[in-house]
Amino acid sequence: MKKIKLIGVNFALLGFAVLFLELVFGNWLQQNPAKRIPEISRQAGRTHSFRTYGLTGEDVLVNFTRNEQGFRGQGNAANSRQILVVGGSTAIEYVVPESLTWAEQLQQGLNKTLSQSSRYEFDVINAGVAGQTLLGNQFSIDLWLKHIKNLNPEFVIVYYGHNDAIYSLGKDNNAIISDPDSKSIGVREWVLTSSALVMLLREIKGNLDSWALNNNNLFDYVEGGLPVDGEIFTRGQSHARIANSSYSDKLNNLIWSIHRAWPIAKIIFVAQSNPNCYFLDHYSYHSYSKNRICEDLLAVHSYTKSTILSMNSDLSGKLFYEPLFMDNPYDRSGSSDAIHTNSRGSKGIADKLTTRLRKYLVF
Repeated sequence: MKKIKLIGVNFALLGFAVLFLELVFGNWLQQNPAKRIPEISRQAGRTHSFRTYGLTGEDVLVNFTRNEQGFRGQGNAANSRQILVVGGSTAIEYVVPESLTWAEQLQQGLNKTLSQSSRYEFDVINAGVAGQTLLGNQFSIDLWLKHIKNLNPEFVIVYYGHNDAIYSLGKDNNAIISDPDSKSIGVREWVLTSSALVMLLREIKGNLDSWALNNNNLFDYVEGGLPVDGEIFTRGQSHARIANSSYSDKLNNLIWSIHRAWPIAKIIFVAQSNPNCYFLDHYSYHSYSKNRICEDLLAVHSYTKSTILSMNSDLSGKLFYEPLFMDNPYDRSGSSDAIHTNSRGSKGIADKLTTRLRKYLVF
């Protein structure tokens, strides 16, 4: 009986100790700063600093800043060759340090390719806004970006995919979808973003994966290797539903909004990937079981590609499509969740895009 009481007392003390440490080092008493960034980011000219504490698979200090024009970082430098980036949270990357975002690393990579005789360097201007679908990107162009003085991009990169797969197609299946910037979160997300122990374990796992992989496999599906024991799934209801969704109008309206704002600019749609999907082509993916987000993402990319090919002649060869999703550009050490990257994944995206975009450049 005494042993049972002793064990009970020890467990109680251990529980109190864990509770104390969680309250001190966790985020139970306040919402994790990283989750508040979508709201804060809309307040141009302010800086918000926070540590990720393993939330993204790594522990880094982030100084999130939008300048007076609303761009992340400096942006819109005088006498520069401008590349404008629009998209959602995967474009703005609010949990990645500014110097390590794929947009910033893309700028660095492209400028290394400049010849010594070139007068101007590239300036990659990051105008992403968390939660944006193609409709949100169109609003950004029409109500914000085209009115900014001295913004005259040579290229406009539309980094798209997940938000439209979720919000444009997901609603057609009566899916329960919350506002991307909503403060209400589920129990699982609450634990993931509040528990000090969980965040520590995620940081250790992310750093361990990075060490083991040496960041050489950022474009391979590495969790358990390729899903060779799974099945190949081809396009199904997602492709049929896209014709009945609002996606077609969103895509066309965004393209023409960009073209009207900057008629000379080349428009490049970059198709996002997903670490849970091993895409074989624009019509099929390999997985252990059917995955709704894989099917919807595949439908969005397949439809976008065919639309761009059909519209290119109308825009004098200024409309392009880059299927980055075919490279599956994440491994688990380079992703903070099923959609977003950390700084390691951002480097993989930037390296790939640097190579891809060179063919469009005129030096």
